[in-house]
Amino acid sequence: MKTLLLSVVISFCALFSAFSQNMQGIYANTWASSDRESLSYTLALNEDGTFTFESSRTYTGTPDLIAKAEGTWKQQGLLLELITEVGNEEANALAIELNNTKARFVSLSPRHPDFNLVKPSLEFTKSEVFYAQGMELLKQDTKVTSMD
Repeated sequence: MKTLLLSVVISFCALFSAFSQNMQGIYANTWASSDRESLSYTLALNEDGTFTFESSRTYTGTPDLIAKAEGTWKQQGLLLELITEVGNEEANALAIELNNTKARFVSLSPRHPDFNLVKPSLEFTKSEVFYAQGMELLKQDTKVTSMD
């Protein structure tokens, strides 16, 4: 009986760990206007729990970095929280405003018929940065072409 119960618990844990979402990766989105101006936002969630957020503007083909912020991130289920060190003297205004920003990981179940049609994304639900509220960043493909 103990063996059966142990095997059921192990199977249950293995099943749910297979469906756990891996948030790490690069998320980005670009909004373009008809006059060749665009705004781009990129969020890199690193394996070591750090992140880099960059926003840039492109006008007449030349991209200009507007702001950059760094810090740590933590995952709680499908929720993401960005944490910046506010006491750091190198912290800029964007880093201070990004502190305690929250986003929700959006994806479909692998069993859903549209799984391959919908890209995973982060939808920002809480932020002091006015343009981040409700912003969606799409997860970029990270395909490895060579192992050497």
